[in-house]
Amino acid sequence: MRARPEVPWRLSPWGAQAILILLAALAFGAPYLAVDLYEASRDREWRRSGLSPYEIEEWRREGVTDVREAVRWRNGLFKAPGARLWRVEGFKPEEAAEWNARGFAPREALRWRRDSFTASRAGPWRDAGFLSQDARRIADAGISPEAAASRRKRGEIVP
Repeated sequence: MRARPEVPWRLSPWGAQAILILLAALAFGAPYLAVDLYEASRDREWRRSGLSPYEIEEWRREGVTDVREAVRWRNGLFKAPGARLWRVEGFKPEEAAEWNARGFAPREALRWRRDSFTASRAGPWRDAGFLSQDARRIADAGISPEAAASRRKRGEIVP
């Protein structure tokens, strides 16, 4: 009689299925966990800032990738879409907040800034009814916004 070769280990069908299920779980679960861990580490600083997950996504959608910048805009009382309007015009958060507090829209503030006005200097001129280029010309002549407004009221020609 011939001796049958001894099989050292034999896998049952249930064991094979269990191994396949384990491998499938690892194939799908490992990448999922890796992405989840990556996002958690990436968002750690954002979450510590006090921004909600919705706000974080909103700021990212608007192109703000630095959490400190997003917080500076938020501290200036801007939401992401409103901040974009100011960012497009080249304003920094603190400067935009100052112009915005005085009631200027982004493009209007840009015109005044191009004519060498700050928000604090532009406010009285605009409140007196002057455009930025006229205000610059009159201010260069050494006339205050109040004096220019009263001259205009009296019908005098303002330089």
